[in-house]
Amino acid sequence: MYCPNCGAPDQRQAEKCTRCNKLLPRLSAEGELIPALEIEASLPPISEPLPANRPAQPGQPGSQYSYGLGSYAYGGGYNQTTPWYHYGYPAPVAPAVARPLEAGFWLRLGAFVIDWIIVSLIFGFVFILPTIFWYASWLNRHLDEISPICDPTLPGFNQPVCNQVIERILYQNGEITSLIVLLAGLGGLALLLSLLYSVWMTARGATLGKRAFGLRVIRQDGTRPGFGRALLRQTVGYLLSSFFWLGFIWIGLDPKKQGWHDKIARTYVIRAFG
Repeated sequence: MYCPNCGAPDQRQAEKCTRCNKLLPRLSAEGELIPALEIEASLPPISEPLPANRPAQPGQPGSQYSYGLGSYAYGGGYNQTTPWYHYGYPAPVAPAVARPLEAGFWLRLGAFVIDWIIVSLIFGFVFILPTIFWYASWLNRHLDEISPICDPTLPGFNQPVCNQVIERILYQNGEITSLIVLLAGLGGLALLLSLLYSVWMTARGATLGKRAFGLRVIRQDGTRPGFGRALLRQTVGYLLSSFFWLGFIWIGLDPKKQGWHDKIARTYVIRAFG
């Protein structure tokens, strides 16, 4: 959209103009226009002239906004006139057509690193730690049988013989089945939780990594991706982009800073927080 104060094109769904830092109007969940207000603490001196209304121009929804003065009413019948910025809407606002400020490769790489750390922590707590506890418990139960053969400090240590003893214990006691079930179950759970984190946060607009770098994932119309589009982006899209990392590298080459996963899901990553 275009800022009603200075006329600068701004990113979709942004709260403030990146040039003049004034609040931008928003749409409610019902699609109604919500005026943006800024009160006394953030206003310029009263002597500073307010921007004049801009004539309507095709393709510039910001030109339909007005800018003026108002007053606040306080309790007890006391009214005080105070300058504040009010964005009025004499005409319906068309969908935003201005190009957003897309996030480049390096910002998105930083966000990816943070999300990778979060996913690694999920795998660590859900998969790796329980597997270590199982192995420690199993080793403690069979230590007397394994130690005389598998201790590498003892003379005559033979690794193939040690491996045979371990395999015999696993198959003889049926513990190989419990190990496979454990690894498959914990691995699947860790993968599911990681996918839920990625998809759910993306559907709401941004993962924690993207929020840390002030980024947001949007659709063409500036709205949040939603669950279905986020699922497509984070599964099929990421799978294809991971092919020799070409889909991610493409972010640095594409004019709209879209990776292959963005193009598949028809999403954009813009600078919108902070």
